[in-house]
Amino acid sequence: MMLGSIFRLVRIRYEGPLCIIQLVLCSENDDDVKPIFEQMKADYHGNGNTNAGVFGIVLANMGKYDKAESYLQRSLDESPPNHHTEETNAYNLSVHYVNLGNVASKKGDFNKSLNLHHKALEIRLQLRRSNDPSIADIHNLIGGAYFHKGEYKRAIESYNEALEIYRQAYSEDHTKMADVFSNIGVVHFKQQKYLEALSYQQKVLDIQKKHLHANHHLLGGYHSNIAATYVYLHNSDLALVHFNQALKIYQKSLPSQHPDIAAIYNNMGGIYIDQRDLPQALSYFEKAAAILHQTVGPTHPSAIDVGRNIQYIRSFVHRRK
Repeated sequence: MMLGSIFRLVRIRYEGPLCIIQLVLCSENDDDVKPIFEQMKADYHGNGNTNAGVFGIVLANMGKYDKAESYLQRSLDESPPNHHTEETNAYNLSVHYVNLGNVASKKGDFNKSLNLHHKALEIRLQLRRSNDPSIADIHNLIGGAYFHKGEYKRAIESYNEALEIYRQAYSEDHTKMADVFSNIGVVHFKQQKYLEALSYQQKVLDIQKKHLHANHHLLGGYHSNIAATYVYLHNSDLALVHFNQALKIYQKSLPSQHPDIAAIYNNMGGIYIDQRDLPQALSYFEKAAAILHQTVGPTHPSAIDVGRNIQYIRSFVHRRK
């Protein structure tokens, strides 16, 4: 059975305890399933991926990075189709390098990732205009690899290269712009440039509010990032405002026992400790602990940290009695 096969159910019958299901493999030319095939091509094959390449991407999305790398490498080693033009084959080669570079990043091999993404960029620059958005996509990936290596200046340079190209193709409130703004904000946060980080985080939130529904869980994440930055800016009041915004969104968009909700409770507990409001802090830590014990278990590092916070408050209150 090939990946991406589509079957039509013909008949179901029972023979004693067995259920016999008869299926027929559909053709791409069958009118009733043709739209499905076209969508699958667009999702996976449209970027020059072969069957092995498609399987590699699927495995990478599942977190099976070693197997993904094996299939992507197999796809790279395959001979290009005879009917493809030289330009198409070159473009597809750049796609293979991008896919392998992404897997290398997931595996933490950022030098290899940079090498592969630079190969992809070199090919793409020979095939496309220098302001083609697909070139900006690669600059953004290169910036990510530099960031993870701790080379923040080079990361910012790559992100700015991406921004310069995106600005020629998209409006300032396009989601591609938000992606790069978010990455730049993370770099500034790591550099402890919290005001600069906050500026980019706010840009991201303002853009994504235009594209996502009001209770989309990603908006909760953006509010949480802003709140964390306000914590480092020693503005606990505004940090609480954004943590509360994140909490409201998460409570409407995520399961009630989701670890992200526990993280918000834990962060809010920390703020209330700083404000010397120990009863409130204890309340939020206990809420976080209740979720973490059910989701990741009491021995998980996050659950242990919250447990220590609870013990600290209880022992402090006990000593004061």
